[in-house]
Amino acid sequence: TGTVAQLTTADTTFTYKIGEQVINDTTWTNQNVTVTVNTTVTGYTLQTSTNGKDWSNETSQTFTQNGTVHARLWDGKNEGKALSANVTNIDKLSPKAFTPQTSSTTKSITVTASTTDAEATTASGSSGIAGYRFKLDSGSWSAYQTSGTYKWSNLTQTTNHTITVEAKDNAGN
Repeated sequence: TGTVAQLTTADTTFTYKIGEQVINDTTWTNQNVTVTVNTTVTGYTLQTSTNGKDWSNETSQTFTQNGTVHARLWDGKNEGKALSANVTNIDKLSPKAFTPQTSSTTKSITVTASTTDAEATTASGSSGIAGYRFKLDSGSWSAYQTSGTYKWSNLTQTTNHTITVEAKDNAGN
């Protein structure tokens, strides 16, 4: 048996990507995240795993849900101690359902909405609410805003309207 070099944070980097775009490991997303491991240590095969048991000679692992990427060096017979990094920025759950409240005057309608993001699970994080957008009847959507309150003015009296409100979390759900 031989001794295999140990990976350290000084000689190993974990790069997070969505497609070809490099992201920070704390950037919320509702897409898959690929983590690529690089090291300056030479003379060994760099292996990765998503469970710390089943190893691959691939330097990248793609995550459809939050998890951990493990990396180690391998000489064909012996392995070095694994170094790991967590993927905690995937949120594929929509915000919780909500019922907006309305108030009106003779020529205006004010709608107020409030919700929270879905509870985090082991697979999906809870990124928090980024904002709301509003639509009156079949009109255009408003821009997203952080406030859950929106007002339409100068409306025709005694007309029924359909109001639609959409909440979006920080991952885009």
